[in-house]
Amino acid sequence: MAKVEHPLVTCVEGEEFSWSSDIGLGMIDHHIFRLESIDENTTKFVQTDEPHDGATRILGGVVSHMLENMYHKFNTELKERVENL
Repeated sequence: MAKVEHPLVTCVEGEEFSWSSDIGLGMIDHHIFRLESIDENTTKFVQTDEPHDGATRILGGVVSHMLENMYHKFNTELKERVENL
């Protein structure tokens, strides 16, 4: 798998981190990963993505749909990996 580097925008240890980068056609992707404590043994993982600028007015829905499909796969694989630690 190719290594992709993204500039970190926010980082709150144990709570959240986010990155933002150009995804083409002047569109900027702001991707946020958040951990929410449910109880002592359970944590909710929340992943959001906020494409903006550039061609998002025209292509934002298409880009978001494509990214959403990838994120579902990522989230499923992450869940399996964490539960098997």
